[in-house]
Amino acid sequence: MKTERFNLRMTKQEKEKIRKKAEKAHKPMAEFMIDMALEREIVVIEGLPEIIRELKAIGNNLNQLTLLAHQGKIRTMNFRNFTEQVADIYVEICDLAKRIS
Repeated sequence: MKTERFNLRMTKQEKEKIRKKAEKAHKPMAEFMIDMALEREIVVIEGLPEIIRELKAIGNNLNQLTLLAHQGKIRTMNFRNFTEQVADIYVEICDLAKRIS
């Protein structure tokens, strides 16, 4: 639990620059400033939220199909579409990893 406060003054331009960096890192300004002050590594991977969203959608669909299979409502399933989607996402992740290396 965080109980301590730390106040500081800065110019409007400095505050805006920090705000933009925190936004880019998808972090609140206070958390971003603490991470920077404690020299914690902040890695921003552009495009990752979209890939995560795609993976979640695939996982949800797979869970729904599993439920239907357990209920006996479906007997067989063609997983070609799932395989292709996961392969595409794998390629996207590899591309992102190459960009940050």
